[in-house]
Amino acid sequence: MCCKRLMRSTRSAVGETELDLGRYELRRSGRRVKLEKKPMELLIFLVSRREQLVSRKEIVHEIVALDLFVDTEPNINNIVRKIRTALGDDSAKPRFLETVVGKGYRFIGPVRVIDARYPQSDFGSGAMRAVTPGTGADGASARRWPFCR
Repeated sequence: MCCKRLMRSTRSAVGETELDLGRYELRRSGRRVKLEKKPMELLIFLVSRREQLVSRKEIVHEIVALDLFVDTEPNINNIVRKIRTALGDDSAKPRFLETVVGKGYRFIGPVRVIDARYPQSDFGSGAMRAVTPGTGADGASARRWPFCR
């Protein structure tokens, strides 16, 4: 459900930054920006909650807790730093990722979210139709996108 909300809320956003869910990549000015798995997952989560405060507790629950980290604070800080670096953002004058001291983060920047669908050939008729990644031709889900519950 949240992925549909993500697409609806950001489809009209215009800017040089693109978040391609189908290719699981971030692009700036048309160029792919290398981003590790955890920072990409957090970026997708923050964009899906655009303009809303996402608490550190939610981040731990959704992102960090998926792995076995002993001390989550430095890990969250490191993940956020990697996102800022990839976006070319500055914590002192944020354009994309705003810190709410002692609480969490808010994604505030312009980003174009590209749908997680791509054409897949229907071998029988030669017709093309959109299939969400992780689904078969019959639409049965093989896996879900992060944070889509």
